[in-house]
Amino acid sequence: MSDSISVKDLKFYQPLDTLSADNLSEISRKLKVMQITRGDNIMLQGDNTENHVYLRDGVIDVTENGRKVRGIKAGSEEARQALAHIITSNQQAVARTNVSVFSVDSDLLDMM
Repeated sequence: MSDSISVKDLKFYQPLDTLSADNLSEISRKLKVMQITRGDNIMLQGDNTENHVYLRDGVIDVTENGRKVRGIKAGSEEARQALAHIITSNQQAVARTNVSVFSVDSDLLDMM
């Protein structure tokens, strides 16, 4: 799995789809890609991340109090948004399959 994401692929995600090609190029150079093993946590209940984390590949389960609430598949409409925007603070995200996520610095996005 590549540690970079093309400008074209970044345009899938929100609010990245509203940015210029130059801004997306900068984000592409600065983002961090992470591989998560099946069964590992991506976000824990109460997490407060300063970054926008997006699902790139694979499937995650959103759980609450140990019960699965729903699944989110990379490439789906729901996966266009940062995980923190679709998972409430009393839920957590667990990798159902091996997944790839990428993180964009929120301060960088705010400057754009």
